[in-house]
Amino acid sequence: MKRLFLALMLVSGFAFAEASFDQIENLIEQKNFAAAEQGLEGIIKNHPNSAKAFYAMAQAQAGLGNQEKANRALNKARGLDPELKFASSSNVDNLQAAITPQAAKIE
Repeated sequence: MKRLFLALMLVSGFAFAEASFDQIENLIEQKNFAAAEQGLEGIIKNHPNSAKAFYAMAQAQAGLGNQEKANRALNKARGLDPELKFASSSNVDNLQAAITPQAAKIE
């Protein structure tokens, strides 16, 4: 119930406090990507040099099917922290694969 309330607050724009990364990660795990995106917009506005925030935004955008926005967010995260030390390399690889357009087969 607490998570649902947070999600509703974030989506409706009535959140007065900045969401925490734990809350954002929970929203992403629950596949509530729209609420995660809303929370991350505030975090990024207040912390524009946070690679972790841009990485989470890439996850949220990927979940929403916005490959171009996800790629931009992931590139920004890598620009701020090239090693993305806070994420496992397999998670980064999986995210990159999910947001990379597949080349058409040449026959």
